[in-house]
Order: sequence, then C-alpha cells, then structure tokens
Amino acid sequence: MKAEVEATGRGGPDVSVIVPTYRSNRVWLAECLTSIEVAAQAIPEWTFEFLVVDDGCPDATARGLLPEFPNWRFLVQENGGLAAARNLGISASHGRWLHFVDDDDRVESAFYRAIAAAMCDQSSSLVYGNWTYFTQQRRTLHTSPDAKTVSRTLPCGNWFPVNAVVVHADLVKRLGGFNSAFKAMEDWEVWLRCVRSGATLIHAPEAWAEVRIQPYSMSTRQAAMHGWMTQVCEQESQFADAWIEKGTSLKRFAASWGIYLMRSDRLQKGWGSWWAFGRARWGAKWMFLAVGCLAHVLLRKNRSPHATLLDP
Repeated sequence: MKAEVEATGRGGPDVSVIVPTYRSNRVWLAECLTSIEVAAQAIPEWTFEFLVVDDGCPDATARGLLPEFPNWRFLVQENGGLAAARNLGISASHGRWLHFVDDDDRVESAFYRAIAAAMCDQSSSLVYGNWTYFTQQRRTLHTSPDAKTVSRTLPCGNWFPVNAVVVHADLVKRLGGFNSAFKAMEDWEVWLRCVRSGATLIHAPEAWAEVRIQPYSMSTRQAAMHGWMTQVCEQESQFADAWIEKGTSLKRFAASWGIYLMRSDRLQKGWGSWWAFGRARWGAKWMFLAVGCLAHVLLRKNRSPHATLLDP
C-alpha cells in the first residue's frame, strides 16, 4: 500500500473527504466526522484533507462543531443543494482521490484501509465498497456486486450510496462534478458519466459504509426518488441503449424491457419499488430475464408499440 501512495507523485493529500451539511443534527454530524477521522487514522501511510461544506444552513450547527474538529476546513455557500455543495468541496480540494459523505452517515473504522487494499496492483479510477442501512433499532447489510456486473447494469439503477465510493479526483473534475440540476440521484448520475467515460471500477469487499435511515431521508421518499430516477434514465438513454446492443439477443431483449420500465410512467405507479425489491432479492440478471419472459408473453398476446425498438 505504501508504494501505491508514493506513486501519486503529488505533494498534496491522498484523499479529500467532503461532507456537505444542511440543518444537520449536531450529534449525527459529530458521529460522521469522528468516524471519518478514526478510519483515516487506521491508515497512517495515507494523508487526508477534511472539508465540511455548509450549504447555507440557517443555524450554526456545523460552525459550532469546529472547535471540536480542528482538522476540518469549513466552507460556506448560499443554499444551492447537495450537488452544488459537493462541487464547492471539489473545487477547494487538493487530494488525488475524493470521498463524499453525507452529514448523517458514517464509515467503519477499516474503510480506508480496505479501499487501499483493493487498489493494490490494480489500475482504478473508482473504488466502491459495501454498505449498511442503520436506525436506532436495526442494521441491514448490503453487499455490492462485482465490478463487471456494476459496469453492465448501472444504467438500470444505482448500486451503492455515495459514501461507499472513493473516486479519482481528476476524473470527477474532468466530467464537471455533480449535476446541480438534480436534487436527488445526483450521485448515480455522476457514476454513470464516469462509467461512460471509461472509468475502471474495483470492488473493495471489506470496505463498509454506513447510511442512516430516518423518516425524512430522501431514500424513504419513494415518489420523489422515482421521479429523479426517471430523469437520470432519460438523460442516459443513449448510453443505456448502447449497452443493450453489446449483449446477446436474449439479454438485449430482456434488458430493453427492464430499462423501458425504468424510463416509463409506470415507475410512478409502483414498478420502481418492484424492480428495486427484485434486484436486491434476486439480482439484476434474473430480473432482466424475468421481465423479458413477461414481455415475451405480453407481446404474443398484444404486440407492443415498442416492439420494433425492443425486438432483437
């Protein structure tokens, strides 16, 4: 791992950690910053830069924590949303790698060491781990699939939360950062652009991020999330269609229907939840085949107006 760090050839930090915050719970924000510092201390051969971006918060929650966290730089902007806050952090950062953590989430103590282990002897531009959804009462573990699966199926849904990913700074800056027009799913949208640009993905199976679930979390607002999912799919439709063409006839046929459902207004009527549940339970590959078989039956009974587009 030491060789990997020395190969950066830069005098700046190896990793810039960016935490945007807006009306955060003081205790949760303190837990977030503490977990990052503890994980960073576990890999002394890496150097870190820590940034908190206040997204125009009307209270002084983040500013009030600064005396307790002297290693963190504090940036302020007028309220512009999560993507804009991350972009400000990107522009002010100096690290070779970027790690984005929301203000109520955490990372486990071995996170950065596991990321570094996955980087060894491999050329990568985006490294991702696994994650845990947690509340005060329960924890749910989610294991990310291998890099090949993620690269092929990312157009059909986001595989991981933003704090499970460490991405090369030059790549993100070259792509223009996050799209501030998106108020949700902005991380999925930028990962799609990374893959489309030829980014090399690596899975770090021992790296675990933690995502807090709360009643007003964006991830619990299904209707809003589905709307933004549809917009991402529409924006990336050409990329998704190109990906379909690389598969076999059966895979193209099945995957076409999967992506069609993600783009359609049926997403607002429950298809998105059905797809997400099925993908988590059985995997995207089997969901593609299931949707393809269903589409085959429906097409035989009543030829779809999309048949010309979808037929292999």
